[in-house]
Amino acid sequence: MEYLDCQAISLLEIISVTNKPVDIELLHVISGLQKGHITSIIEDLEERQFIIEKSYSGLHCYDFQHVTMKEILYQRIDPQRRKMLHETIGNIAESSGIGICKNYSTEDLVYHFVRSSNKEKAIKYGLDHAQKSKDIYLNFQATVLSFTLS
Repeated sequence: MEYLDCQAISLLEIISVTNKPVDIELLHVISGLQKGHITSIIEDLEERQFIIEKSYSGLHCYDFQHVTMKEILYQRIDPQRRKMLHETIGNIAESSGIGICKNYSTEDLVYHFVRSSNKEKAIKYGLDHAQKSKDIYLNFQATVLSFTLS
């Protein structure tokens, strides 16, 4: 890792904060780097076997090749920067999303807002997620009951 430049490390930090593979559009919005430059950094990181390309929700995305490496890098990020990255990703996903964030669920929003220490949004989306889970469970119970009564 000490042989990587600061921009490559920054992209790896962004990827490590997400709970899903990341597309170039999200990396562009968060890092501020040009997409072409991101692509060249990504190619280098793939060649060095830090990350791999994955198809996710119909998009070309990137994630760490090894989960352990992702976890180690995540723990090495300055706690304030880590919170800021979680807040940024949560806000992007909340406001219609960009790239892969368009497919984020309320559970994903909870994940990022809890880790950003944004209690208000974490509670809001946590309650939304709990209600959706309750509705799914009640629908399942009704289905099971209708089969047992027929």
